[in-house]
Amino acid sequence: FVMDSYNRDNLHIITITPGDSPRVYAGGKMLENGLKSLESTLDTWAAQAPARKDAVTILIECDPAVSAGIQQQVIDMVLLRKFTCSLVGRPALN
Repeated sequence: FVMDSYNRDNLHIITITPGDSPRVYAGGKMLENGLKSLESTLDTWAAQAPARKDAVTILIECDPAVSAGIQQQVIDMVLLRKFTCSLVGRPALN
């Protein structure tokens, strides 16, 4: 568990909502072809990134109903491009 502040110049947020075909949002915009579009979005971010790809942080926010397999698939896509990956947590509310 890590709480940190991030360089917002090199920060991107991916949000995933559940469904038969999970909806994927990158930078607040819904990607038309879901995970397939995410690949090209990540490639675009990689092309625009500084020399050190690990200086780029990708925050992944998943709805609790999104399967662990989909979440892992997105994490793998991010890490394959040498970005730093963090999952957005939710506090347990009583």
